[in-house]
Amino acid sequence: MNKSLLMMLFFAIFLLGCTRQTDNPDYNIISVHEQISGIDQVPRVIDAMDKAGVKQMVVLGSPEATFRYIEGFKDHQENNKALMDIMQLYPGRFIAFPTIDPRNASDLLVFRQQMDNGASGLRLFSGQYAWFYRHIGPINRTELYPVFDFISANNIPVMYNVNPGVEPLQQEFEDVLARYPDIKFVCPHFCLSSIASERLEYLMDKYPNLYTDISFGHFFEDGLKRISRDPEKFSRLFSKYQDRILFGADMVITPNTGNSSEWIYNLTMCYRDMLEKTKYDCTVKIGRVFNVSLDNLNGLHLNDTMLKKIYHDNAVEWIGQS
Repeated sequence: MNKSLLMMLFFAIFLLGCTRQTDNPDYNIISVHEQISGIDQVPRVIDAMDKAGVKQMVVLGSPEATFRYIEGFKDHQENNKALMDIMQLYPGRFIAFPTIDPRNASDLLVFRQQMDNGASGLRLFSGQYAWFYRHIGPINRTELYPVFDFISANNIPVMYNVNPGVEPLQQEFEDVLARYPDIKFVCPHFCLSSIASERLEYLMDKYPNLYTDISFGHFFEDGLKRISRDPEKFSRLFSKYQDRILFGADMVITPNTGNSSEWIYNLTMCYRDMLEKTKYDCTVKIGRVFNVSLDNLNGLHLNDTMLKKIYHDNAVEWIGQS
């Protein structure tokens, strides 16, 4: 073998070693924070899941406002039904978390039936200040106590959208966390405290039943830039809370937004690259609606043990899967 051929072979092996495998079966990724408007979206979602190495997806019940950005909290049971249908038609791929309107006592009865039919958890919105708090808040309203009592008695996990940076939401949320220490709550988006990280640490340290996820929702671009500016801070947070941080992208998937399989895949991979790589680029586009193109971002390059926890093990522990 001549010298030039040997060098080419060495370079090819080097590139192969640097290439990220997007469907690493060891991770068995569970994405815990996604919204799908209807069953017709599922084929392209599964196509993107397979390419990005996502084995299961938690689909969260949502009111009409999530998909159409209209005022009020209504028509959530229509989406709940769609998610239950998706879960049953695609067994093993989707995990349903219906939502409720705490103003309606009958919703608890419906939720009990949904749990009997295979749902795995509950999604709550009453701490989502910008859209829903004025309609269905406060977080600790007494109508929710029978719901929490049922959840606590049956070891049901909760995804609870909360903005603790707005008074008096933090105290309301702490009232619930303290009153129900056996309920495992995920407060997503770093509990909207990735800037005020001392608040995140305070809550996570005081309440061992509190979990969070890595999604940034509408602030996706700002969030990735924030981590890139201070990877040391976020590496420390991920290390400290590696047993209670979960993977999710907070996608809102509808037939109207142009979010193709490619868009779903690219968005998922930006989050994966942020966790896995030292440096990465991120491009996610839907026309003028969602157009992100970022180069040379600093990632966290987490070790394999932490990645397995964030991608899979923590979600299994939170959801209570066997």
